Amino acid sequence: MDNAECARDEYRSYVPDVMQLVSENAGAERIAKYLEWVAAEQIGLPTADGFALGIAEKLIAASQGNRCRVGKP
Repeated sequence: MDNAECARDEYRSYVPDVMQLVSENAGAERIAKYLEWVAAEQIGLPTADGFALGIAEKLIAASQGNRCRVGKP
């Protein structure tokens, strides 16, 4: 297995937990905290202020069928 496949498998391993939070209506802040923890503690990536929150909001909007409205008035 090459590095790209290993990374893909690692990233995919976090999807069920993220989707569980979304389905439980955990809220954007809680989902963002989880995403930041994964990035910083598990993967070793730096986190940017607000980035994870934006992703969390998009996930919530997509789960509610509002894909086109995210970030737009």
